[in-house]
Amino acid sequence: MRRIKKPKFSVRAISTSVVAIALIAGVTFAALQSRAATITGTSIQTANAGLQISSDGQKYSDTMNGFTFDHLVPGSSTPTHTGSFYLRNTGETKLALQLAVASVPTNPDHVDLSKVRITITNTTNSSDTQVISLQSLLDGSQQGGMSLSSLATLTSGVSQQYVMSAAVDVDAVNGQSATIGNIDLAFTGVAQS
Repeated sequence: MRRIKKPKFSVRAISTSVVAIALIAGVTFAALQSRAATITGTSIQTANAGLQISSDGQKYSDTMNGFTFDHLVPGSSTPTHTGSFYLRNTGETKLALQLAVASVPTNPDHVDLSKVRITITNTTNSSDTQVISLQSLLDGSQQGGMSLSSLATLTSGVSQQYVMSAAVDVDAVNGQSATIGNIDLAFTGVAQS
């Protein structure tokens, strides 16, 4: 009986075959692929958000002089003074308003700032009123301001008049009188879709 010889496969022959198959597959794949169709020069730009303030509704800028709320009676629910101002949306999108204290107020009489309230009312719609403590405004300054969610958004190109008042709770003050100064109230607008 004759012995059948086993075929001898060399590592070189196997390697050459594998490389040849890979090259043929790669060339075939490349031949089935189109050239790139490219969109060039694309840019992405956001809408412009802008907010200005005015004391008279005529001359707008980034700042205006503050109000003096004096002769306040602690615990009184009726404000002794109000201040009127206008905000104008100069941007391209409607804005949700935020308010922060952009300074370090002087408080030599150690008034409890959590018991000092600022009230802002939309003059067109008095139900659009926001009451917020001075301490909350200070705390919220780290996050860009406190949302004035009770006030309607300000539409692009529109001006709106507001009235501001201040009140002090009866237990916020110890002594004959108290003063808080250097309060810079900064309004910002957050773009809304």
